[in-house]
Amino acid sequence: MILGIIYFIIEITIIFIFIKLILNKLNYFKEKKGFKNIISVLSAILIYSFISVLFFNNLTKIPKEKFDEIVWKENITERHKMIDDLLESEYLIGKSKNKINDVFGEPEMVLEDGKIFQYKLVGRSWADFNLIDLKLYFENDIVKKFEYFDSGEQ
Repeated sequence: MILGIIYFIIEITIIFIFIKLILNKLNYFKEKKGFKNIISVLSAILIYSFISVLFFNNLTKIPKEKFDEIVWKENITERHKMIDDLLESEYLIGKSKNKINDVFGEPEMVLEDGKIFQYKLVGRSWADFNLIDLKLYFENDIVKKFEYFDSGEQ
């Protein structure tokens, strides 16, 4: 924690000095030291915040991959990368119950006399997990539609 604060202060100071040097080159700020310092501090904080947001936003992204049935079945640790593609594609539509069971295993819940299968999928980022409820609606043992939502949103 203390190292993080020291690191933050050092970065803000470096940005502050850099901005102050730039402002010293402008005639408008040569006579206005107080104003120049305020502008430098505010700019340093804004620039630091912007860079931090970009950095952490990219850090938390999990690479997305196209849904691959073989990888899904054989490598459970890679599934989270394919969930978005699976849910955004039409892969599930038209699949039989047998095919769905082959790919996803037995459902956690079977509703309305086997017309609805419900699965829980695990999505994740570098720091967190989220459970996704996937409901498959069958007509004549074929998936006609599906819906999904985060388990925490119910």
